[in-house]
Amino acid sequence: MSGFKRAFWGLLTATLSLSPAASAIILQPTPGGMQVPIIDAGVASCTDKNVEVCLDQQEGDPALIDAKADALVAPETFQPTCQLTFTPIVKGGAIADVFGWYNVKQDPTDPTKFIKPTQAELYGMFYATGFQTSAQLAGKSVVLDLGVEAAAGRYKGGQIGFFLVATDGAIAINPTTHAVTGDAKFQFFTQHALNVGSTANQTFYNVLTWESVAKKNTFYFGWEDLPPNTAIDNDFDDFLFSVSGVQCGGGGQPCDTGSMGVCAAGVLQCKKSVITCVQTLAATDETCNALDDDCDGAVDNGDALCKANEVCNRGVCVPRCGTGEFRCPPSTACNADGVCVDPTCKDVACPTGKVCAAGECVDSCTGIVCPHGRACRNGGCVDPCVGIECDDGFACVDGICTSCDCSACADGEVCHAAPALPSVKLCLDSGCETQTCAAGTHCALGSCVDDCDGATCPQGQLCSGGECVADPNGPMGTGGTGATGGDVVVITAGTLSFGGTPGSGGKTSGGNGAPVTTDQKSCNCSVPGGGKLGGSAMLLLAAMLGLSRRRRNA
Repeated sequence: MSGFKRAFWGLLTATLSLSPAASAIILQPTPGGMQVPIIDAGVASCTDKNVEVCLDQQEGDPALIDAKADALVAPETFQPTCQLTFTPIVKGGAIADVFGWYNVKQDPTDPTKFIKPTQAELYGMFYATGFQTSAQLAGKSVVLDLGVEAAAGRYKGGQIGFFLVATDGAIAINPTTHAVTGDAKFQFFTQHALNVGSTANQTFYNVLTWESVAKKNTFYFGWEDLPPNTAIDNDFDDFLFSVSGVQCGGGGQPCDTGSMGVCAAGVLQCKKSVITCVQTLAATDETCNALDDDCDGAVDNGDALCKANEVCNRGVCVPRCGTGEFRCPPSTACNADGVCVDPTCKDVACPTGKVCAAGECVDSCTGIVCPHGRACRNGGCVDPCVGIECDDGFACVDGICTSCDCSACADGEVCHAAPALPSVKLCLDSGCETQTCAAGTHCALGSCVDDCDGATCPQGQLCSGGECVADPNGPMGTGGTGATGGDVVVITAGTLSFGGTPGSGGKTSGGNGAPVTTDQKSCNCSVPGGGKLGGSAMLLLAAMLGLSRRRRNA
């Protein structure tokens, strides 16, 4: 993987608040470390000093959540459904607290950092003062409709975080806007880096999170309402709340595992509320496919990747030039690797993901416009959603799990149940709400149009049925005795098809003609010896790194 791509995925991972801390032991950054939450086993009721009792009562089974072992400090941000229910459980602290939500804001100058919300951007849902038991707070749930908040301009769409404001002064919640007014003395956030006491070298926790086992899309938030170096007792029940209608933010998006080759590609998955970069593919034997299959840092390296007198060039086995059996066309030159190239590219070596054009290394996707629903990955058009699983209520669009249930769509679009996924709402062109289109077509502006409209496939390929496939009249070599055209493997969404025709009369057709100027990345690759690709080849395309916006309306 190039340094640019590795840096890009590093930024994406940081943007999604990927946390190295999982379940099990959570330590405050005190000398020697202090495991939290601190529990007084002598407390048998959900009042104060034993958050375990409160969680057991909420779950209805003491075996479901262990307050210490299952305490989480991730996720730090959350993907909301349209309606959220805030339920206070216990108020163990002595000072006044307000619990609520805020829009997550990235730093426009640095996508790896986030901006602390102002007090005006904190939307309070519940106010409490002094010690209050679970019995005193029973029946005081508050429901928030984010559709209404979006219409009022308060919910900006996307992920949200939660906050606690604590004070020994006067504080209130505006009944109309939910803005926190008054003395917001201490402010704490689920994004731990925004909290007092957190630095670049240590993280101080003012909130612990538990994911409900018994209740769907529900999390518990246990807060400490004093900053470090005060009378903080680390019992995390100064204000214990549950919020339903939120999901783990960031799941289903691509990530970098830190390994090399295909082993670097992963998908962020939410495992017990912890975002984890799960490797998509394991290392396999190297083949001629323009990928580092064995994860050793080198692409298409090794012996016997192609047949005799052939060379692996950008994932395709082509006749080796300069051997007397194959001569390059007059407009090309034979380089040191035995490949016919533009004369200006004869002595130019480009890194993975780039190709030489007119003597310069350019992105291998330059000039390629993939069909509807496909994205360019290193010169080939693939389905960016293959292998990505989304939570209930969300669908994969452009490689990202999404829903418009509580967010606005662009002008000319409506939020409506997807035709093939009635349980998911997506932004559709107006007029496409009930339109059903045939395979290879999609709805745009109320009418079914060909997925190939406007597509420009990689050189040597043409668009057919919404896929870029090998052009039977594609680039050909000349001279010599010719070679037999290898099987051309065309990878589509869930299928493998084979084509290609034998060469004759000094020409080859299919995958073994003169080299093209784009990195075809398995979308048009010959298989040495006529062998067929295994199932891992399908999954491999799902793991190709990169994001590319496609036209909407699945």
